[in-house]
Amino acid sequence: MVADPVLIDEVMLSLVGNAAQAMKGRGAITVSLRESGTHAVLEVADDGPGMTPEVLARATEAFFTTQPPGRAAGLGLTLAEEVARRSGGALLLRSTPGAGTTATLRIPLSRLELATATTSLEMQMVDPGRFGILVADPEGPSRRVIAQSLMRAGYRVYAVDDPQAALATLQESKVDVLIVGGRAETLVPAAREGRPTLGILRLCGLGEAPPDDEGSLSLERPVRLAQLMRSVRTLVTP
Repeated sequence: MVADPVLIDEVMLSLVGNAAQAMKGRGAITVSLRESGTHAVLEVADDGPGMTPEVLARATEAFFTTQPPGRAAGLGLTLAEEVARRSGGALLLRSTPGAGTTATLRIPLSRLELATATTSLEMQMVDPGRFGILVADPEGPSRRVIAQSLMRAGYRVYAVDDPQAALATLQESKVDVLIVGGRAETLVPAAREGRPTLGILRLCGLGEAPPDDEGSLSLERPVRLAQLMRSVRTLVTP
């Protein structure tokens, strides 16, 4: 599978955010990029407090955090590890208490896809802030990366993890595109009631056939963000 450079960018920003949060305003963060044989090596190192062996062993577990409630930030190491794996690479963590942490993302050069000027132009549009996007996806890491990427592109974004919360958002806010994945698919008929212009973008599992539904688009997971931006743009463009 080809590595998505936009998604890798999100992961690197997350790793820097994790380092900054761990250092609590003190110390230095070093970000480097180099080639090593057949791999690109992206590294984020800090000289913060580091992690104990027990914490390091669980650092990539879903929902594991040492931060107080409400303080967890970014995509998290769980998603970083998954992105590396799906790109044919690996995430390596080294940490020593009192001596900082280094996160190393290794991606095969053959999997990296350079962003082209054409793709950049396709992602541009006039005033995306006019449009509201509702991301209803029970898969937390996927929901966060999609929502954050759309926000960075300038859209108004709402993100929820269950159909009832999605319906409440549709009632309370102006939504132009509904992105649904997993069990949230069940809310599409109700979401369309009284909203004939609502765009629907479905997130389908690998190899899963999308519903034969006129007026909607589908993307196969794992979602490539360039394709996501093009799909959203298609749905909001008259």
